[in-house]
Amino acid sequence: MANISTMARSKYVITQRDIDNGFAGIPMLWDSPFNDTNYNIAWSIHDTGQNFLSLDYAVGDVHFKTPAGFIAVITLPASAPFLQAQETITASTAVAPIVLMLPETATYTVSLYYGPSDATGTGTWSPVITWTDPAGNDQSLAYPYLGPATAGSVANFQNYSLPFYVKGGTNLVITGTYSAAPFPLNASISAVQTPVVSELPSPGLTIEIEAMASHR
Repeated sequence: MANISTMARSKYVITQRDIDNGFAGIPMLWDSPFNDTNYNIAWSIHDTGQNFLSLDYAVGDVHFKTPAGFIAVITLPASAPFLQAQETITASTAVAPIVLMLPETATYTVSLYYGPSDATGTGTWSPVITWTDPAGNDQSLAYPYLGPATAGSVANFQNYSLPFYVKGGTNLVITGTYSAAPFPLNASISAVQTPVVSELPSPGLTIEIEAMASHR
């Protein structure tokens, strides 16, 4: 009589190629092979190299299912920054405070682009950035670190990309002032969190995959 259920267990060492690809395929062989592929699979991953909760590895697809086993595909997160907040203003003379709520205590790269949207008006518009550092101190940044955008030409724009170390759950706020009558302004502000590389998979880490199958 053919078996109706079986198990498989395999240890796998993460390689740099796996991380570059964003996934890894691990062969899983059943303790007792089936006679066909008419069975259901349930499987999981155990990270033997850490003792804290994370989503470093994710159960992915099943490939090349045979009576003897299958290939378990796990996904690996890339060490890429991700956008946390963004605000865009087009041809506006009423630039209200731009508020970016940043959820985690981390370093954020804040990118700013601002300048006249047409050739009208006179004077300048100058931004001020305020935020809360991880110790709870209120901080601000303005001229000369952030230059003014001068009216009269769409070529008089400013752009910056600056790091800020921000307390999680607080706001990074961009305000601005005109030196003369308001002129139409384009502004685009974004905050991108720098990835915490130490919390991502690295070559040489061992994971253990366990699977169960039951014949239909």
